[in-house]
Amino acid sequence: MDIVAGLWELLAQDPEPMEDELMALRERGVPFLLAKHEGCLGSTDEGYEDIVAAFPDARTVSCPEACEVSPAFAQALREFCAEIGA
Repeated sequence: MDIVAGLWELLAQDPEPMEDELMALRERGVPFLLAKHEGCLGSTDEGYEDIVAAFPDARTVSCPEACEVSPAFAQALREFCAEIGA
């Protein structure tokens, strides 16, 4: 339980400014697929909106379940890969 409480505290802390990392990713000019798990306890709607704003050309998908087990994410990933020729 102590580990869970510690992890929760880390997640609640203010994140480090990520502008340098975002700029480096934008400079690569590669396509992105950004996925959101609706109601995720580890992420916020605001954080997702910020990353979408930082990459306005990115494809997005919103999933009612965790993305790694989501049929909606799997379909979006298949379409994304087909679109970029991967």
